[in-house]
Amino acid sequence: MKSQRKSGVIVRLALLQMIGTLAFSAVMYYCFGAQQAISALLGGCIASISSFYMAGRLFTSKQGCPPEEMLARFYASFVLKVLLTVVMMGICIVVVKVSVLPFIVSYFISAGIINWLFLLMPDE
Repeated sequence: MKSQRKSGVIVRLALLQMIGTLAFSAVMYYCFGAQQAISALLGGCIASISSFYMAGRLFTSKQGCPPEEMLARFYASFVLKVLLTVVMMGICIVVVKVSVLPFIVSYFISAGIINWLFLLMPDE
């Protein structure tokens, strides 16, 4: 039951991040055009993918393992999340040539603001 609840929370957060990303991308498209909208979409997707990756790694660990192993897994997951984020951002900036401002703002909205607002949501 607890694992279903945890996975439900992860899915809700991922959906909320994607909805926020799509909404911001739509505003960027309406106000500034397709290039800025694609940049915003990619920035938000990077934040969502890396957060979902880390959460998936953390919640798929075996139950009852020692605290040292859980902490080591958390640190490893965090380092992999940062590396994944940096690689995806580098690809988007260098290869795709995104507009940096909407890209970073969308990343901040998805990774920062939505995560903090999600913590304020009541637990069911």
